[in-house]
Amino acid sequence: MNDEANRLRAIEGLVPVHGPGVVIVVDATGLTALDLQDALNNLAAGGAEATSVNDHRVVTGVSIEQTSAGVVIDGSVVPPPWTIATIGDANRLAEVANLMTQALTADRRVREATYRMESDIVIRSVVSGRPFVYAVAS
Repeated sequence: MNDEANRLRAIEGLVPVHGPGVVIVVDATGLTALDLQDALNNLAAGGAEATSVNDHRVVTGVSIEQTSAGVVIDGSVVPPPWTIATIGDANRLAEVANLMTQALTADRRVREATYRMESDIVIRSVVSGRPFVYAVAS
């Protein structure tokens, strides 16, 4: 039970995590929240278990919005360049990152897009716990 509780806390972004994965750096001024969400969705489909963007933890339910101030993650403006750290199967994530960076570098809004595999990425950022609004214990 304890292991399962710890795993759920990690998935929900409530605790810092570490492990192998990739770090992607995207230097672009014209990209939008939709572009960032697309990149995060691709990584999730590629097996990302934990992700952060510029030290902002991203999990299911964290809002990513476009505002006049720029891209906002969970209420905080996240200006470029974006450093996307993601933990999971490093080889699989590297395949996704390679395809993503190729597509991004073809976009004229992007100055540079690179990635690197790392054996131990540390994601210290966490999301604050959110209370249940609709689900009530019975």
